[in-house]
Amino acid sequence: MSYKSILLIIASVLLLRVSWLIHNGAISFFSDCTIERSGKDFILDATCLLEGKLPKLSLKASVDAVRNDIIGFQSIYPTNVASFIYSGTKPIFKTTYPSLIPSTQKEIRDMKQAAKEHQKIKISLKQLAHYYLNTYTFYVADKDISQLRPCSKTNYELGLTTIDKILLKPGQVFNYNDHLKVLTWYCDGISNDIRLFYGGVCGVSSQLFRASLIQPDIAILQRHTHNERFTVYYGEKAEGDDAAVVEMRKQFEIRNAWAAELYFRTKKQGMRTFLVIIAPGTTNKQVKISKNYISDLEVTLTRLVFQNVWTSNPYGMTNSKLTPTDGEKIIKKETFSSLYIGKNNESR
Repeated sequence: MSYKSILLIIASVLLLRVSWLIHNGAISFFSDCTIERSGKDFILDATCLLEGKLPKLSLKASVDAVRNDIIGFQSIYPTNVASFIYSGTKPIFKTTYPSLIPSTQKEIRDMKQAAKEHQKIKISLKQLAHYYLNTYTFYVADKDISQLRPCSKTNYELGLTTIDKILLKPGQVFNYNDHLKVLTWYCDGISNDIRLFYGGVCGVSSQLFRASLIQPDIAILQRHTHNERFTVYYGEKAEGDDAAVVEMRKQFEIRNAWAAELYFRTKKQGMRTFLVIIAPGTTNKQVKISKNYISDLEVTLTRLVFQNVWTSNPYGMTNSKLTPTDGEKIIKKETFSSLYIGKNNESR
């Protein structure tokens, strides 16, 4: 047998082997990944999904696309708990979507076949948003507004809805008093004083304080307690997690101390509201809140931010009795003191 004949036989065997590999999906020669926008949908080559290449969607666009589908959250700041650990949470949706990226053997095999046939895949904006939301972390504080008087409720809702959709850039400071003083349409109630803002907005500053406490990368620059303990709204026992805003004398101010934007959204469901801070990505930081009840009118609240401390449910609260192991890093420790001059049992 000649040398040329041997080479032809080897080439034939290799060609048959490559053909078999292509047929069984071991080798692929697919078209380049192309992505097109069509209204609220995206048209992709099947190759894109095989390679994990998806259209880019910002934090704001992702959250806004599915906001109305959110019906709750897995964990929320618990105001009447003496000690707890919070590591972020996830929203609960009324509609769920399957994963866009094929993961099972059957899904991968079917997608490879679609890619070989140069098929196009259509995915909706909501499907894409759900995919990205799985990579975000949520920090939530809620409030029952059923006890608010009409005037206070008007001011509370004004103060809450106007911080909806705020994007806090890295290093940016947000002063809630500066925000309030430029708003209009306040209800002044029985007050004869001319003020920058009126009663009811402290409910929002308190809610914002709680959400900021459990977000490990927010620095709380200014916070003041109320003079009186309003039992109708905050309960008989002082919890130390309220924040008063009075003209420019008592200010509430925070700073985004992280390297990425933080997005603020608010939501109302009946007589319950949610203030949500959303951070892109996941974090290995956790926050432990501990309260020392000195009396019914005095309490100290300690905020500890840890890194890689506890292994637990990655989204939600864990056992408050757990303590950091040796060598774990405490990133931040701060204490907020609250001393009230008395109780006020009136609703406002």
